[in-house]
Amino acid sequence: VELAIPAETKFEPELELAQIGWGFRDLFETEGPIDRQGSCNNDVVCSVGDPWRDDIASEATYSTGGSTFCSGQMLTNTNNDYRNFFLTAYHCGINSSNAASMVVYWNFESPNCGDLCCGSLSDNQTGATFRARRSESDFCLVELTQDPDPSFGVFYAGFDATGDAVASAVA
Repeated sequence: VELAIPAETKFEPELELAQIGWGFRDLFETEGPIDRQGSCNNDVVCSVGDPWRDDIASEATYSTGGSTFCSGQMLTNTNNDYRNFFLTAYHCGINSSNAASMVVYWNFESPNCGDLCCGSLSDNQTGATFRARRSESDFCLVELTQDPDPSFGVFYAGFDATGDAVASAVA
């Protein structure tokens, strides 16, 4: 950790280190690109993603402990108050003891249609609070500890709570 302060600064800086993440993978591709998605996935930069551009902006990949990658999406709630609820899968293993180590990577997209790899990890944020999970429905809900940076363009995906049946879904 390095803190650079200009000499002309007239205040005593305060720095708080809230948490530390670690990892062993070359997440920033200093030794060449690594695959971060399976061959069964569609690149959202391809035209197949055009009808879901807003929804795509709610998606992210994330790591815990610097190594495990999974995905999820930012959700709105019925209050529409933009709480940072992030939905992922139970099988990804998030719980109350490791949620704070989550590093969420927004805008993780292949640079070209068909690449199936090499998405950028530059739009990221750290930390979450575990809220709920259930194995039977394979869901896990956390609340991110910070708002996403507005420059990331994160979309809060929603749902219709009127009780009407869902006509279609995309996974």
